[in-house]
Amino acid sequence: MDVVFTKLKLNTAGEKLFENPKFLDWVKYVDDYNKNPDKMLEAAKQVKSTNSIATRLQTEQMSMWKTADITADELFQIYRLHDGVPAYPAINIWMRYADEFAPGTKTTLFETLQKHYSDNAFSQVVIAMMKVPSTEKLAVDLQKQQIRLWLDKLESPENVFKHLMLDKGADNLLANPQFKVWTGYALEFQKHAKGTQMSVIDTLMKNYTPKNMATIINTAKQNPNTKQMAQYVQGELLARDAKVSELQEAIFAKNRYSERYKFDASELTLYLARRKEETTWWKHDCKTERLLHRGSGTGYEEMISSWKLTELLGRDFQPKDERFTCWWNCPWTRWM
Repeated sequence: MDVVFTKLKLNTAGEKLFENPKFLDWVKYVDDYNKNPDKMLEAAKQVKSTNSIATRLQTEQMSMWKTADITADELFQIYRLHDGVPAYPAINIWMRYADEFAPGTKTTLFETLQKHYSDNAFSQVVIAMMKVPSTEKLAVDLQKQQIRLWLDKLESPENVFKHLMLDKGADNLLANPQFKVWTGYALEFQKHAKGTQMSVIDTLMKNYTPKNMATIINTAKQNPNTKQMAQYVQGELLARDAKVSELQEAIFAKNRYSERYKFDASELTLYLARRKEETTWWKHDCKTERLLHRGSGTGYEEMISSWKLTELLGRDFQPKDERFTCWWNCPWTRWM
């Protein structure tokens, strides 16, 4: 307080001290300082005209904390940095104290956050920090450290997909900055874990229903920045199983109905990628029988290999879908 008093030259005001406008500034400063001295000093450090004095006062304050033997972890909890998203200016104060003053073994913000948060919670905190301009740069650096740690532990891309909260919504998924982070991680993972097999499409299919996959693809197609990725995902989706590819080729190229009955790409996506849910495929016009597929396998392609439709439904079965009728009546299917 005395330093500020002198800087304002109030020590030379004499009897006219209370008439000096700067005195009111000093009173306000003292009042604000007493309410939240540490945060006030950190804010003052960001202003060129007050940086020098604020840094000096903060140094004195941190020296007092050190004398009181306050550890970095204790200060972390005093500022409640373990509860919610670490924010400016508290996080800046903690970082300086931990780096320059804290007694005992030095620690970093990354190490301290790792102690207080699970991988999922840590990622959520970092992603939230990225949305705040004052902590965005710091958050990017924290995430890079986290990625390196995951690679060292060979954390699976499937787990990282969830850590980055990419399983929480299909809308604009391919435009999500974290999706780019994840694809980069997946590529690095394959370099570090030789012989492992993983694909973008398999991970997406494990986390999203066919309907959501269509949303992911169609939404991304509307954005010039993600259109190419959408086309890649759709291509992978349609070609992910050899049996599906063979059926697709038979439908589109090997029979005389291929030109007449063409599936829209997004429609074919839904037909060929059914999984993780009970799905009704075709229903007899006059009966209540349904052909159902259950289980957590790959869906339609598994049905193809086990389709004994003649035995299941009889040769008199007439499905409602005209395109299926076309496929059912083709000579090449009669051996099934």
